Amino acid sequence: MRAITDLLSLLHAGGAPMWRADERPADEACGPTLPSGFAALDRELPGGGWPQGQLIELLADDAGIGELSLLAPALAQMAQVRRCTVWVLPAGASHDGTAAHEAHAVPYAPALAAAGVDLARTIFVRPATPRENLWAIEQALRARHLGAVVGWLSRGSGAEGDFRALRRLHLLAQRHQALAFVLRSTRHTQAPSPAALRLQLANDGTHLAVTLLKRRGRPLLEPVTLALRPPHWEAQVAFEHAAPNVQPASSAALFSVRPLHALLNQ
Repeated sequence: MRAITDLLSLLHAGGAPMWRADERPADEACGPTLPSGFAALDRELPGGGWPQGQLIELLADDAGIGELSLLAPALAQMAQVRRCTVWVLPAGASHDGTAAHEAHAVPYAPALAAAGVDLARTIFVRPATPRENLWAIEQALRARHLGAVVGWLSRGSGAEGDFRALRRLHLLAQRHQALAFVLRSTRHTQAPSPAALRLQLANDGTHLAVTLLKRRGRPLLEPVTLALRPPHWEAQVAFEHAAPNVQPASSAALFSVRPLHALLNQ
């Protein structure tokens, strides 16, 4: 204990900058970030926005509660830097938009376009199995021209296997400073995760409650409450729930898993 005290005294005396785990780090110490488009959320995110080159985990139980509204402003910024966005849809989704064993919402292309997302640089991947789902996210993160990836992860091979998989994604995200979002169920809330940022999402039908489960710095005790849709998007439907007569992303190109890496590097 005395050695630790002496070390701290020396660091203070030498003027070395120090950061304590219960303190919010200075913005310049957080690395590159991209504004979320929501001022109330940016005030609570280290660096003032979504961290680039780090894994971001979104936990929610209900599909279509405002996930797209939360991510759309940042994804729209990819058009300005001419980078691709990849959506890796829930594993096992069929061609009619339904998913095996679980109900999911799927991105709706007209709503994406209305939010400013460049559909010409948007790639949708529909994996057949959870293994392909993880593989597709990994391949997207290896691409030089990736701006962002949004991927659904199904239950894996237990907490240890899930951690290893998330760790790989976190390391890959650092290669090209991409935005890396993964969506999982809230049953993983207590599970260990290497993600730099973990958010739990819920809504009351009017607002989206964003609870910061993990961030660099002191914990946030109260959730951040956001409007479900940006003002300019009120007339649009953010998601179309999976149904037999709904074609997801009907006005955008839809690609299989295999050519993904080649398409991103064109």
